[in-house]
Amino acid sequence: QQQTNQPDIKLVVRLLEVVLAVFVGLLILVSLFSNHLAGTNPWDSLSYSPSDQATCDRRRHHDFLREPVNSWTSLLLLSVSLLILTCGLHDLIHPKVKNPLLARPHLSFLIATQTFLLFISTFLSHACGCNDFDWLAAASGVALAIFPVAFTLYRVNMRKRQLKPTESQGHKILLKVSIAMFIGWGGILLLLQSFGLRWSRDVHEGIFGIITIIDVIAEVLYVRRYGRVQTQGLHWRWMGVAVGAFVMGAVVWTIEKRYGFCLPPAAVVNPYATWLALTGCVVAGYYLNCRVENLPSLVASFVSSGTR
Repeated sequence: QQQTNQPDIKLVVRLLEVVLAVFVGLLILVSLFSNHLAGTNPWDSLSYSPSDQATCDRRRHHDFLREPVNSWTSLLLLSVSLLILTCGLHDLIHPKVKNPLLARPHLSFLIATQTFLLFISTFLSHACGCNDFDWLAAASGVALAIFPVAFTLYRVNMRKRQLKPTESQGHKILLKVSIAMFIGWGGILLLLQSFGLRWSRDVHEGIFGIITIIDVIAEVLYVRRYGRVQTQGLHWRWMGVAVGAFVMGAVVWTIEKRYGFCLPPAAVVNPYATWLALTGCVVAGYYLNCRVENLPSLVASFVSSGTR
């Protein structure tokens, strides 16, 4: 087990290095761009409406990044989406028929797209300090949250019908459900926003939380039922990373919202920004969780041969 785990640990470290390198590079570019536009107020045509999420952030009313910490932290979501996109391209060239996710690279592209939409909406909302992009953030967040339970149902159906990942066509339904969820939910919120109506953020967060709980329960039941296809607890390990990151982020953000707890003004991070960063960890952890199914290790999901 140690011999199998060591390559996995080295790979995870390498993936983290890549994600952090991309994140730092993006941060430098955005910072330079922000300094270039300092004092220009590029968001003047949009509504300036600082949200309660900006309670602990330093607000620069006339800069490109009006909420700098919340803005640059969301770049981690972009880094994760680029990582998943790269993995999907790898799987497209080197498909592995044993794994439901790797056999259908389009699912990786879907997760990458949803994560990117969550990034762009979150970044723009905090960069401009406005609510013009709230509908996009809400829709992309719910669409991303609905994917795990939909993917679990897809795998359960495949196993009950004793189909190989390449034989099942359920991925097409999964793609349609995710797209329909995004368009439907986003369309409703955009319509409400167009008429000047506001939806309750607490209600939206409640819906998001309920979907997430269903995701976890569905995944636990799936692993307990089909756990024999997992090896050395890899599935539980990456699932634990995703769930742990979500819980920590939710607790930190709740403390800020309910009790107004903030770090010193000079700090480069705040509770809500921590939630954004941990959201990226949730997506990455879940994605790695899906990559190890039916495979002996995480490394096996990236090699070009031997696991077809």
